[in-house]
Amino acid sequence: MSESTVRAGVILTVVASLTMVACRPADAPNAAADTTVQANLVVLSPHGPEIRDAFCDRFSSWYEQKYKEVLTIQWIQKGTLECQRELYARKQDHAGADIFFGGGVAVHQDVAARGYAEPIELDQGLLAGLPAELHGQPLRAADGTWFGSALSGFGILYSKAGCAARDVPPPRGWADLAAPAWRGWVAVADPAVSGSTLQCLVLILLERGWEEGWPVVLGIMANCNGVMSSSSQLAPSIRSGLAIAGLMPDFMARMSIANDPGTLAYAGPEPEPAVLTPDPIMVLKGAANRTAARRFLEFVLSAEGQRLWALPQEAGGPEGTPLYRYPVRPDVYDEFGDRLVVPGNPFKSPASAILDSKAETAWSTLLPTLLTAACGRNHLALQRAWRIAAAEGENSERLAALRRPPMDAAAAMAAAGQMQEDPAAAARFAQEWSDHFHKLYEQVAGPMPTVQD
Repeated sequence: MSESTVRAGVILTVVASLTMVACRPADAPNAAADTTVQANLVVLSPHGPEIRDAFCDRFSSWYEQKYKEVLTIQWIQKGTLECQRELYARKQDHAGADIFFGGGVAVHQDVAARGYAEPIELDQGLLAGLPAELHGQPLRAADGTWFGSALSGFGILYSKAGCAARDVPPPRGWADLAAPAWRGWVAVADPAVSGSTLQCLVLILLERGWEEGWPVVLGIMANCNGVMSSSSQLAPSIRSGLAIAGLMPDFMARMSIANDPGTLAYAGPEPEPAVLTPDPIMVLKGAANRTAARRFLEFVLSAEGQRLWALPQEAGGPEGTPLYRYPVRPDVYDEFGDRLVVPGNPFKSPASAILDSKAETAWSTLLPTLLTAACGRNHLALQRAWRIAAAEGENSERLAALRRPPMDAAAAMAAAGQMQEDPAAAARFAQEWSDHFHKLYEQVAGPMPTVQD
């Protein structure tokens, strides 16, 4: 058990791909005579141990003091899209968890649309501190099915030493990582599993459009030295020199930089200002412990819970490394100002681009299947074709063929719509698209070499 785990009093039990965590301070005194034992609260979340420990510890203490009950929290940690698939494998009124915490707006909107979310009507006093939108972007669902719990930006974590050693300029925007000079030096998590990686790629399409964005998306995937199973693996890969840069949420990048400021740096995408998107939380329909689930949601959205995102330990933040996330409550910025570990106040900053919510949902649906077809089993063939085509220079017809979108924007939108209406459509498209990319890579570079026993 690691030092941070002991300090937070977290007991880990790993079952297959699940991480189930019972959260209670290890050094907490025995429950007082006037407390009772409460049933478990089950949280399904892609959030890692830093966020998990911060909220488990603080909420458990707050809950016991306020309600005179001892609460045990079971934290089931999976990638965002694995969480989504876990829910869809169950009935709407028996999701197997009480709370879905984190994972991005598009996923939460889809989960709510399919009937898995319990609408929550917040107390007016709490709701008054939560803006309905930021620069035109909704921060909560009108029907109370989801609420933004924090704000996230997305960009690039890179190694300053790695750039110097490999003689490549530090990246300044998404397109830099798609340039042939970065071949083999980009770290990427699987967009069919990692919600943060998927969000980065979706943002590229939203900012550039389908026709101009697809070449950047495919170029980044072609330049990656291997698709990783989790975004938590990216920073260690970049720090060790196995990669030079990778796609990452701003808060994860800042936590990594805090541990190694001499090596690592962060670049937000150009043009500025960067888009900040809400990271939602919802109560799931059929929650076995609906009362505790509602209280957890309310705590996360309260001033006390929001401070955890952006305060250092000495100012009331979590133990150890700060979480480096933007709160969704303006009063936190007003109260703590420059004591926060995040720069600026998004509620007083210039407006960023307003995202097309329909396109965001479409690309979030489409890309996991399309990119698995392009660079799942076909990844070695893509890397080989990319290497051969890039060697001919930017005017290469073969490079242009690789960068050409596999369909026009209207067809891509239509395919995403079919996948939203009929989940079985993804499997049909997967084989069709995999065959397309296999043929494309052979056209560009010839058949893959045969391997002799």
